[in-house]
Amino acid sequence: MSNTFFLRSERGYDPEEKMERIRQHHFTLQTPEIRSCLDRFDIDDSDLDSTSKSELKHFLEMELEDEDYENLVDTLFEEYGEEGDTFNVKVFRCPEEISLQNLLVSISEREDGDLMSIEPENFDYIMDLDESYHRESQGVVDLCFSIVGKREKLEEEEVIISTEESEMTLNEAAERLSEITDEEITGAYKPNEYSVETRIYVDAGLISITNRSDMDKTLQKQIAGAIKRWGKADD
Repeated sequence: MSNTFFLRSERGYDPEEKMERIRQHHFTLQTPEIRSCLDRFDIDDSDLDSTSKSELKHFLEMELEDEDYENLVDTLFEEYGEEGDTFNVKVFRCPEEISLQNLLVSISEREDGDLMSIEPENFDYIMDLDESYHRESQGVVDLCFSIVGKREKLEEEEVIISTEESEMTLNEAAERLSEITDEEITGAYKPNEYSVETRIYVDAGLISITNRSDMDKTLQKQIAGAIKRWGKADD
């Protein structure tokens, strides 16, 4: 699942998410929409060993063209799908007034940019600001950050590179790499890609951030700190 919540109205549910929101008893060979689809395309289901949701789903994916399968899922979701998500967030309070104008300007300047490169002193994470939506009628600003990984600061001798034949320090590995490329090594990190959504309640001075179980909690603090800086009112 994409784990989008604040931005659901823009992105909608993808086919897999729609399937998850259709209960088993609405996804059978007796479901009128499914039976009609099978008849329309003259698909023989007599060899279908199981009528479990997963087996039927796999059967339909194999028998139908992608577009026809997605149209069927759309029809089923429209008729039987259950919307809504369990969403865990952490809320930060901004002690100072948030300037909407300054916030929107700062967001515009940083959107689609590598925040660590733009503000290296403020971020330990390799991350982009992917999307932003100002919902004026609701008094909120929604953001989506794409996280690639966390860059660790280690001494070169602390990092050992292992190959099939030997081990070497990071500095030795960099020297070998320099023999085959002129590009400068700017860092090393362990990829861990995921998205973090944020909703800013401008008038209330509240910042709500995705609270994923697999994310480093210092990331939330750095995002909240960034929003406070970006939305700081002029003196």
